[in-house]
Amino acid sequence: MVPEKHEKREGETFLEAIIAELRRIGIAAPEKAVEEFELLAISESDEDAGLARAIAKKVRERVDNYAHLLEDLIQPDSSLATMNECGFFSDEEMDRIIKCYRKLMAIVRQFAVADLAAAPKDYETFVKDALPAWKAQQPPLQLVTKKLHEGWTKEQPLQREKGYFG
Repeated sequence: MVPEKHEKREGETFLEAIIAELRRIGIAAPEKAVEEFELLAISESDEDAGLARAIAKKVRERVDNYAHLLEDLIQPDSSLATMNECGFFSDEEMDRIIKCYRKLMAIVRQFAVADLAAAPKDYETFVKDALPAWKAQQPPLQLVTKKLHEGWTKEQPLQREKGYFG
């Protein structure tokens, strides 16, 4: 069971307050989470709405960024970059990308559920569930980002398909 909300003590720094909140929620490595999710960039207005909510929003933002990266590979838009990048992957690799995407989107949608409830306990549960789920998706994401980088460093012609412009 999660103890009640962390109350900032006099003289406590913002970093100390974030770490205390993460520990209270049950995060094992709060210092790593602060760095990974850029929690020191939480705005004062977000903090005023509740530290657990502000932390949850930062976690969702990071996960959502990578979900969009994968979404662009799965369903490329008309940008030259994404049309070329989806060609860097085999069908088997795309299946793994879709699997990772689904797991990231589950995290993003869990935040939506918590945000609609707008209760501190729901944000805390989101953070506690999302961090290990995010960590589990890092290895496949590292493979994807490495392959994307390698795809752009190899000398190859850009695919420029001319389609319907009407």
